Amino acid sequence: MAVGKGRTMARSTAVVIRDARPEDASGIARVHVATWRTTYRGVLPGSLLDGLDEEHRREWWDGLLSGDADPEMVVLVAEAQGVVVGFASGGPPAAPVAGYERELWALYVLAVWQGRGIGRRLVGTLAAGITATGASSLAVWVLAGNPAERFYAALGGREVARRTERIGGFPVEEVAYGWRDCSCLLLPQG
Repeated sequence: MAVGKGRTMARSTAVVIRDARPEDASGIARVHVATWRTTYRGVLPGSLLDGLDEEHRREWWDGLLSGDADPEMVVLVAEAQGVVVGFASGGPPAAPVAGYERELWALYVLAVWQGRGIGRRLVGTLAAGITATGASSLAVWVLAGNPAERFYAALGGREVARRTERIGGFPVEEVAYGWRDCSCLLLPQG
């Protein structure tokens, strides 16, 4: 499902989940950098986190959102009072896991907005976009020891693979969680 195709989006008090638009690139970049700094502090080198460049991220997201988007890509934002407070993206696997058709590439919610169900709503809405492309299975890679592991397990994800990667020259262990039928992630209608 391409960016901006007007799906019915999940709502709650003050927070709207919707397709990302090109004008969201700055907000997504701000969330991307801020959440990396809070989530990975103590896990990744401080110099790497301190060196993250919001403008570079904005340019990357601007290119992704403004170009001819892959029709199987889904990019969503969580917006509160006109401000992006979280985002999710997914589509064809960047790092394939055997037996899984799609990958949740990124899910980030600003720390002050966590614990309100926004991440769950982003994942559910992304799963709807994934199933609309005809795919049924979904995997996500997370850093081992990251609190997100508990989040994905609570959503019914099962550990399906492990690997060692390098981020900024620093070796990290990653764990893949998967859902063979991602329709279990869909939000209740009504």
